[in-house]
Amino acid sequence: KLFKPKDFEQYHILANRVKNSSIYQGPNFSYGDRYIYDVAEYNIGTGSLPTWVLADMNHHMEYSAQQIKKLAVEVTKIPSQNEIDKFFEVT
Repeated sequence: KLFKPKDFEQYHILANRVKNSSIYQGPNFSYGDRYIYDVAEYNIGTGSLPTWVLADMNHHMEYSAQQIKKLAVEVTKIPSQNEIDKFFEVT
């Protein structure tokens, strides 16, 4: 919940917190991460709630796509279909 909905300075502060967190991937990771960086650095305005949803979703989609790419590489290293099936088995 926004502390002061009319005080858009809060968006810059929150973006800076995200930018300085250990989970932030850097401005070149995705459009969403670049947006967070730019808001935190006052390079752009604060946007709107839909803009923040877009930035957040973009980051998560890029992260997921990279995880799938890494997984595909690992699966190619597994020598048999049986071992592939075991790799994906839910425990």
